Amino acid sequence: GMRVGSATTLVVYELVRARLVGFLGGDLANFVAGLLGRLSEVYTVQPLKTLRSRQQLGHALLPSLSASALLRLWDGVGIAALADAIKIGIRFLLIERLRALLQHLLLVRAQRRRAGAPKAAASEGPGDAAEQTAEETSAEIRETALGA
Repeated sequence: GMRVGSATTLVVYELVRARLVGFLGGDLANFVAGLLGRLSEVYTVQPLKTLRSRQQLGHALLPSLSASALLRLWDGVGIAALADAIKIGIRFLLIERLRALLQHLLLVRAQRRRAGAPKAAASEGPGDAAEQTAEETSAEIRETALGA
C-alpha cells in the first residue's frame, strides 16, 4: 500500500507537472513538480509526526491554541526537508527521462516486429501495447522512487 504522504507527493507532482511542462519544458517541469510534491508531503505530514511524538513522550498534544503553539507543530522542518525535496525533484526528472527512453525503445521494438509480421497482424495502432507498458512501468518506477 501507499502512504498518505507518498500519495500527496504524486498528486501534487502530476498537477504541477501538467501545468508547467508547456512553458518550462519537460526536465525543469519534472524537477519543480517533484520538489513541490515532496515539500507538500513534508508540510502536510509533519504536524501528525509531531503530535505522535508528543503522545509517545506523554506530553500535551497542543499545550495551547495560540498561533505559536500551532506553528510549533512544524518544528523540525527546515533545510533537511528542502534538501530532501531537491533530491526527489532530481529523482523525478531522471525517472521521466528513463520513462521516455523506455517508451522509445518499446516503440522501436514494436515497429521492428511489425515490419517483419504479416500485414493482417499490423492492424492494431502503432505501439499501443508498448505505450501502455511504458506508462505502467513509469507509474511503478515513480512509486518505487518515493519509497527508496
